[in-house]
Amino acid sequence: AAEPEVLIADEAVSALDVSVKASIINLLRDLRRRLHVTMVFISHDLAVMSSICDRVLVMYRGQVVEEAPTDALFGQASHPYTRALLESVPRLGVPLGPRPPAVDELPAGSPADPACRFAPRCPLRVARCLTEAPVLGGVEHRVACHVAPEVRATSSAPGTSVSPPTSRSNP
Repeated sequence: AAEPEVLIADEAVSALDVSVKASIINLLRDLRRRLHVTMVFISHDLAVMSSICDRVLVMYRGQVVEEAPTDALFGQASHPYTRALLESVPRLGVPLGPRPPAVDELPAGSPADPACRFAPRCPLRVARCLTEAPVLGGVEHRVACHVAPEVRATSSAPGTSVSPPTSRSNP
């Protein structure tokens, strides 16, 4: 389209080498700025997301679990899944935390279809998570989690925020 209002980029840089990835990211930033276009950037690469997006929406098994401005999400993630994603990104000099089970693995004895889709994997689940689906709440930083206020309170303690991932592909 010559003058799109919305540009959807689905895994636009996923299988590219570092230099080509940087060129594409720069091109997308330039298009967004020059055309004043809204961009929906879909990616599994958290480093790219942190460098190109104003807001980030995190989904787990087809459900939005957290949505916030980029700095807020990477600085103080509230949903246990978002925190696990951010903590699993390798960083130089920082040991990796415990790795959560693979997406399709359910711990033994877990209900196959909990009200909260993340409950079988969540280290913070409470009984309510197994019976009631969480609602995406909040205004600027929205979270679908029954224990999100507790997560946010503990993540404000010194040394518990998660810094944005970095990669050599960030221009």
